[in-house]
Amino acid sequence: MAEIVTVWIILAGEDTPRFVTAYPKDWIMRFHEFDTVVLQVDMPSHGLKTGDVGAVVQVYLKDAVEVEFVTASGRTQALVTLATASIRPVSPKDILAVRQLDAA
Repeated sequence: MAEIVTVWIILAGEDTPRFVTAYPKDWIMRFHEFDTVVLQVDMPSHGLKTGDVGAVVQVYLKDAVEVEFVTASGRTQALVTLATASIRPVSPKDILAVRQLDAA
């Protein structure tokens, strides 16, 4: 079984420690922190619809991430843990649009 190892290190000649996570070599991380992603499924309980755009704020595993979705004014609409199958990276051919949130 492959393991993920996270440690603090201090490089030679530096005073500030760094937090480093080592993943097994067979893991391909599809998403990274701060990636902009597009939701592929409706999530009515969070007010989200397919096509909504969010930002990856935490990568948990190669197939699970935390994504924040915000309104155009910057208010957090939802912060959700998603399987990577539920999102996709933005494409150069994507264009953003605005929609009104459904009434609560």
